[in-house]
Amino acid sequence: MLQEMWSNGFSTGASWLDELHFGIAKSLRRASGAPDPDFGRAYNDLLADLEMVFREEEEKMADSDPVAARSHREQHAQVLHGLHCAHGQVLDGDLHLGRQIATELLPRWLSFHMATMDVPLFRRSSDSSISESASATSACPSTS
Repeated sequence: MLQEMWSNGFSTGASWLDELHFGIAKSLRRASGAPDPDFGRAYNDLLADLEMVFREEEEKMADSDPVAARSHREQHAQVLHGLHCAHGQVLDGDLHLGRQIATELLPRWLSFHMATMDVPLFRRSSDSSISESASATSACPSTS
């Protein structure tokens, strides 16, 4: 689902943010394709990557629009809470739940979140801290 967005020319208007989102899509692919014995670790890596991406987004938007930034952070916190709650079940062997999250639920949520929260916030901001010139970091390093 996320890959379809990029193949259709989706962009937030900020290349650093698009790179972060593309990194999440790669993490989702890794988790979705992980064999059963490795899925718990892949799910853990996906959570770590999401936390890093969300943290970077939140740091860059801190001064841009306090009201929008607050609701943005709340959405991040709510989805991370749900993913962490499911993490225990995944580690206890509920791979079906983890795979459903990685292949269906999280990609849908991320697509909706990017279109309704990320794009409006980052496109309307004139704050230099989140402008196109902001340096990007690799938020989703390759994991083996």
